[in-house]
Amino acid sequence: EISYTTKAKGSYKLEVKTNGQSVSRSPFKVMVQSRDIPVLSIGRPGNGEGEIGGLIDVAVDNEGSIVVLEQQNKRVQVFDGKTGQSLRCFAVDGQSPVGLTINYSGQLIITVTNGNRQEIIVYSPEGTVVKTSILYNNVSSGAAVLKDGRIVVTAYPSRWCCLLLQPDGSLIREIGSGRFSSLIVDESRDL
Repeated sequence: EISYTTKAKGSYKLEVKTNGQSVSRSPFKVMVQSRDIPVLSIGRPGNGEGEIGGLIDVAVDNEGSIVVLEQQNKRVQVFDGKTGQSLRCFAVDGQSPVGLTINYSGQLIITVTNGNRQEIIVYSPEGTVVKTSILYNNVSSGAAVLKDGRIVVTAYPSRWCCLLLQPDGSLIREIGSGRFSSLIVDESRDL
């Protein structure tokens, strides 16, 4: 379950983080009408529709829906951003989903582990696979889409860097070195 409760009425900016990093389009403006009542709650533990199992990442799509990536249930679930109701869910290909981001056209870009290799799978908002790209036998703990559509992913253990990819998943170049665990883009979609 994801829930938030305030102590006073009023207008707030709500910052949402997963794994210590702000989700896309956070912070959100919320109006609290009554104290001690959650502004919004979505899901509860489990594996049925409307239930969340092993929350690994969260994002907000272009319509304001909350998109949740579940590791335990190996699926994406989309919740209404105003009511918290489950709108749809679909299974994610691969052995273990790792990260989620959304591009400007509303496609979901999901990094998954498949054996010893990492893949980027692009899904339509409805859950249809659009494209799969292999990440050169690296493991990724996150991905971000830049304003021009290029994708940045963390890569380890063979490289310990970030990979800059074309929107189609082909490698442009490696960026930096060190142990990156996640990526953040600002409101203008700059790294």
